[in-house]
Amino acid sequence: MKEEIIIKNLKDSMERYRRKLDERLKNKDYDGVITISKTYLESAIDYFSDFLLEDVDNPIKKKQLPDKFHYLKKFVRLYPEKETNDKMKAILESLSKIVGNLHFVANELGDRHSSLLLPKPYEAKFI
Repeated sequence: MKEEIIIKNLKDSMERYRRKLDERLKNKDYDGVITISKTYLESAIDYFSDFLLEDVDNPIKKKQLPDKFHYLKKFVRLYPEKETNDKMKAILESLSKIVGNLHFVANELGDRHSSLLLPKPYEAKFI
């Protein structure tokens, strides 16, 4: 029962963020697009960790995006350095880099912090 609720909430949340992304792109709010992209990923990680941790207090929600992803990888035992399959290892390492760089880009170009830098339309669409 709890699993169904978490999955429904995840789907609803992802759809809501997707609509926000589309709206911000349409309104040329490119720094907002970058911020909501990070929030989209964070939300997915939070819901996934809720699903896995069940009734345990979820320590992941209080962490920054790269730390959330690292904790989740550790929890589900996805260790790129221990993976013997070179292709799987490369995928896991790339995914970690994507998460870390999205966090960096959102802090630099997103609308959560003041910045003299403004994202270009192609950067927002890429993210």
